[in-house]
Amino acid sequence: MSDAATPGATPPESAKPKRLEGLGRLRRARRRAFYSIGEVCSMVGVKPHVLRYWESQFDELSPSKNRSGNRVYQTEEIELIALIHRLVHDERYTVEGAKKRIAELKEEGAAGAESSNALKRVFLRTLQDELAELHDLLDPNSR
Repeated sequence: MSDAATPGATPPESAKPKRLEGLGRLRRARRRAFYSIGEVCSMVGVKPHVLRYWESQFDELSPSKNRSGNRVYQTEEIELIALIHRLVHDERYTVEGAKKRIAELKEEGAAGAESSNALKRVFLRTLQDELAELHDLLDPNSR
C-alpha cells in the first residue's frame, strides 16, 4: 500500500484538486499592479462615465495611463473608489460631502483603513450576489 492510501497521508501532487490550482491563479492575479477601467468598474459596480466624473471631482483619484493612453488603476486607487462608492451610494453623501468626509478621515489617519474596509465590503457584496445567482441556477424553485 502506498503512502497516499494511508489515512492522514498527504496525497501525491497529481491527486490535488483542480480547485487549488485555481486558488494559485487567484493569488497571482491579486498581485497585479494595474487594472483597467473596465475591471475596476465591474469590481466596484459603477459605469465608466461615473468613474471618470469622480476623477474630475476627487484630486486624490488620478490614475496613470499606459502606453496606449488607457487609464490604469492601482490597488490604493481602487480602495479609494470603493470608499467613494460607499459614501455616495450607501451612506447617501453628496460628492462635496464625500470629499469633506475623506478629508476628515485623512486628518484622523483612518482613510487607508476605511478605504480598505470599503473594498472588502464591495468584494463580499459581489460574492453574495454571485452566490445567490448560482443558487438560483441550481435551484430555480427556491425563491
